[in-house]
Amino acid sequence: MDAIGGSLSFTQDILTRYGMTTYFAFGNIGLFFNLNIFSRSIHRRNPGSLYILSMTICNFFCLNFGIIPFIYALNHPDPVTTSLIMCKLQFYLRHTPYQMMRSFMILSCFNRYISSHVQHRFQNFNQYQITIRCIIIVIIFWLLVCIFIPILLSIEANTCGMFIDSYALLYSIYILIFAGILPPLVMIICSFLIIKNLKKIRSRVQPLAVTSKMNLIRKRDRDYIRMLLVEIMIYVLLTFPYTLSVFYTTVDQLGSSEYEYEQWEIFLIYFTRSFLLYLNSSLSFWIYIIMSKSFRNEFHDLLLKWYLILKKFKDKLVNFV
Repeated sequence: MDAIGGSLSFTQDILTRYGMTTYFAFGNIGLFFNLNIFSRSIHRRNPGSLYILSMTICNFFCLNFGIIPFIYALNHPDPVTTSLIMCKLQFYLRHTPYQMMRSFMILSCFNRYISSHVQHRFQNFNQYQITIRCIIIVIIFWLLVCIFIPILLSIEANTCGMFIDSYALLYSIYILIFAGILPPLVMIICSFLIIKNLKKIRSRVQPLAVTSKMNLIRKRDRDYIRMLLVEIMIYVLLTFPYTLSVFYTTVDQLGSSEYEYEQWEIFLIYFTRSFLLYLNSSLSFWIYIIMSKSFRNEFHDLLLKWYLILKKFKDKLVNFV
């Protein structure tokens, strides 16, 4: 029993020390590039880009507030499991942006669906003003809703969590609905509708009219649709184990467990609710750069711009000296 518990604890330590720190670093680098690319003037009036920018900011908060305590706890006492204030605060600061990110991803799906629709009347929902209102509503909604969840948290046996059965069950239902069922379901439905719209456009367009008709969906928009579909697929794959884990451990709290089973449960919670969940927040840039030629070109332009600025600054510095 002790050997199994020790090996699982060692495995968790290795995953945190080398796995988490690696995707933490690459994730922040990618989010930094995303932030610079999607905040450019060419994107600031584009509803789809605004949703991606909002998702990027949310992922930055999720990644840093989620992983930094794990990395710090490798060689120091974990403040999340020793301080009730830190337990509640850390949960709020990582969970709230994650819920916002899910909402922005759903809105991004709607945006891509509307942009791929052949009926012009639907394009009214893709206006800049409506996009800004939706973003503000999502932020305010989750800031208010999520403020009640940390109240249910407590610390027992050096663990920050919900230890009252009714609280745990309530949270499990909340996660199942608003993280495990609704977001993936809506995203998958939107994905199929987007693909259906694209097929409709291709079937209706005659060879000589391709150029004019394809103005309905510009190349950049088609690339963004491809990026979004892959991002949705990865989100569903990485979130599904998290949903199962929340449901399973909540049901298990109603019974009793032996020591060996509890060690597997602790490792399962770590792997599904932390390692895989935060991995999802680190992948967006790398998905975009693999899937989209337009995004790669923009990334190249950004690096070239920075290089020219740095070169100009260096030349001025040399002339000054």
